[in-house]
Amino acid sequence: MMKEKIARILSAVLEKPVAADQLHDNADLIREFGFNSLDMIQFILQAEEEFDIVIEIEDFDIKYFNNLAQLMEFFERCPLKK
Repeated sequence: MMKEKIARILSAVLEKPVAADQLHDNADLIREFGFNSLDMIQFILQAEEEFDIVIEIEDFDIKYFNNLAQLMEFFERCPLKK
């Protein structure tokens, strides 16, 4: 389910369809999808809404975009919005 949500966010941010089956645990979003810094910011903002979490910028590391499994683990550790 998390990969499906991430695929929806990627589709919205990149303005092109991304299917969940295109995402593998070692997917590097920067290299495989051509993410730039603006895409990352938009992705983070949309992820907060989609997962109903709070992403503290000081806890976030760009390396999470280099490995989908690490990104998903990070989201799971984020506190829920109140």
